[in-house]
Amino acid sequence: MRKYWFKFYGQDFLTDTKLISMDPLRKIVFITLMCLADEDGVIDYINEDDLIKLSGIDNDDYPDPSDYSRVTGCLEYFKELGMITVTDSNVTRNKTVTHRVTLCNWKSRQGENLSNAERQKKYREKHKIASKKRNATRNDSNVTQRNDSNTREDKNREDKNISTNVDTAVAVVEKKSFGNQDINQLGEYFLSVFDIPKEDCTQAESRRYWNLLLKESKTGVDGVRWLIDLALSDEFYKNNITSSKDLYYKRIKLMARKRGSVPIIASMPKEL
Repeated sequence: MRKYWFKFYGQDFLTDTKLISMDPLRKIVFITLMCLADEDGVIDYINEDDLIKLSGIDNDDYPDPSDYSRVTGCLEYFKELGMITVTDSNVTRNKTVTHRVTLCNWKSRQGENLSNAERQKKYREKHKIASKKRNATRNDSNVTQRNDSNTREDKNREDKNISTNVDTAVAVVEKKSFGNQDINQLGEYFLSVFDIPKEDCTQAESRRYWNLLLKESKTGVDGVRWLIDLALSDEFYKNNITSSKDLYYKRIKLMARKRGSVPIIASMPKEL
């Protein structure tokens, strides 16, 4: 799907060694390429003449050399600098072979410096994929268990008792390994939106304070997630909260700042 906006790193554009010595007209052509790129940095079925004209550069004889001649060969120039890759397509336009142009490092740079909304979207997509994998695993497990039960019909009672005990033990271990799903979900969401590898406290402390926040919230997980979003949208506290413990002890001040200042991104639910 084509994106109608992209992240433009102005400081890099002004200080990059490849761009500092580049002809200003070629810079305009390169910006046009960025505007045409999809979310993977790909521009399909483009030829150099169309690209130059789309950049607002006409093929006039005056001045000499003309602006058009100054940018002729720009695709090969960008390719030699390692800024793009170019492959010929099988489609021609006006007897001219079109190209598939890919901007180098486009996808990785567009994924940097995520906004709050982009972090939440990334978390939801990650959580959705993980949920699908868990459901698929459960379905496979159910099918395997049904097949196993059919093959055990001819076995004696002792073998069935042993199998039942083993299945029960596995189920108990699996249950202990996962713990409270609400706490797990809040921990994952907090790390994702704050974009940090782990909380600045022990695991025991983390789970303890998530549990305290859940007990205090009248809307459960949704109320605590609202508090996380509120902390992230606060310019002062978003860099000073690195764990559930920090969030718990600073929750009152966060809500007080919310009431006493201009409304920020998060919106308070009816009950926290």
